[in-house]
Amino acid sequence: MNTDIIHHSSVLQAAIACCVATTTLAQTGPLMLDSRADPYRGSGGSGVDPVQIDLAAGCGRIVRVVSATGTARACPSPCRLAGPDGLIDGVFCDPVPWETDIESAFGLSGIRHATRTLFIAGVFLTDDDPVPGSEPARLDFSDATDFESIEPGIAQLFFIGDGRQLGTGATQDFVAPAGATRLLLGFADGVCFQGVPTAYIDNEGTFEIELEIEVIYARADLDRDGSLTLFDFLTFQNWFDTGDLRADFDGDGELTIFDFLNFQNAFVMGCS
Repeated sequence: MNTDIIHHSSVLQAAIACCVATTTLAQTGPLMLDSRADPYRGSGGSGVDPVQIDLAAGCGRIVRVVSATGTARACPSPCRLAGPDGLIDGVFCDPVPWETDIESAFGLSGIRHATRTLFIAGVFLTDDDPVPGSEPARLDFSDATDFESIEPGIAQLFFIGDGRQLGTGATQDFVAPAGATRLLLGFADGVCFQGVPTAYIDNEGTFEIELEIEVIYARADLDRDGSLTLFDFLTFQNWFDTGDLRADFDGDGELTIFDFLNFQNAFVMGCS
């Protein structure tokens, strides 16, 4: 895996501390995720639509799993049941090993994991549909599921599982890339979990997953709409002129020209 997409949470927080303000936390409520959910959608594998979560605009969006429960399997009994992290090891399609090795297709990257199958996966997208032939590099999670934070690219399928680190149980951060407007949840499936995405038709089971989405705004984005406009400038000026301490940008308890200058600087810097 390209380690550039894996972060430590402290590094991420330090990067946003100077110029943006962490604000809203929103929860999705329980989402029912069918084990036939096909993020590729054009695979012809008789899957169903993935779960889609719309993302608010902002300088940053961090998705976390609040809870993930349920079981699923890749075929009727005697196939074994998998939890959100998928099945570990074992052999189902002799002599093919029990691993995920899905090729990139239909505008989305593939994904690989040497020891797990049927795990919950995600992919961030823009408003545009994925374009076949433009697939990004696929990620290999064989030795890389215990991350604190990950920032995949647009259309780059990634491992979610139960959203917890294996060793500590700590919540993992899934950082939406710039330009992402939605997150799809589904599974990476294929014939014996190999090759092109397909073979969703015989999957059985459902997961219930709840997400928390943290939206990070620029300090000068006073109306929290994800963009800096004249309205934000006029709002600050009104606060300043009326003595509203929400205009106290340097936090010293009084309104001075320095607050106005600090706001102007924050407005120019935006998400930087």
